[in-house]
Amino acid sequence: MNIFEHTERWKSSIDIVSDCKAVLCSKIGKEPYIELRKLGIKGVELNCTIKEGLKECVKHLKLPS
Repeated sequence: MNIFEHTERWKSSIDIVSDCKAVLCSKIGKEPYIELRKLGIKGVELNCTIKEGLKECVKHLKLPS
């Protein structure tokens, strides 16, 4: 994959999550992180599984599980 294809892939992903407040991920690059922040979206890198991360978010936000 060349750099253009890679950039286009994450840009289209950002379009998909443009209505979110945060994005949970195992790894996020500098450019996607910056673009998310410009849209008011927080990119959150997790050092656990996404499932475990979501459980912690539910607890933190006091949402029904």
